[in-house]
Amino acid sequence: MKIDNTGNSAGIIPTQTKRTRRSETEGSATAPEVPSSKVRISSEGSSATKISDQVPESFDAEKVKNIRDQLLAGAYQPDASQIAGGMIKHLQGLL
Repeated sequence: MKIDNTGNSAGIIPTQTKRTRRSETEGSATAPEVPSSKVRISSEGSSATKISDQVPESFDAEKVKNIRDQLLAGAYQPDASQIAGGMIKHLQGLL
């Protein structure tokens, strides 16, 4: 059974825009003014960005596969002291 209809545009209705005529009293030489928007990032947002930049992007794919296989087999035995130690080390690095 094929689910992916990539490239098939049947049944997709394109968005249509409707142009309106300007009245003769309205000036056609100038475009209407659009208010500008400004975005300010709070200090908390800036801090979150800095923290996310510190997270390593690489991981051990083999280790992930082994843990996944153990979980599926119902044989995964996490070491609570190792997990707690890792969490403490990580949190100390944030202080």
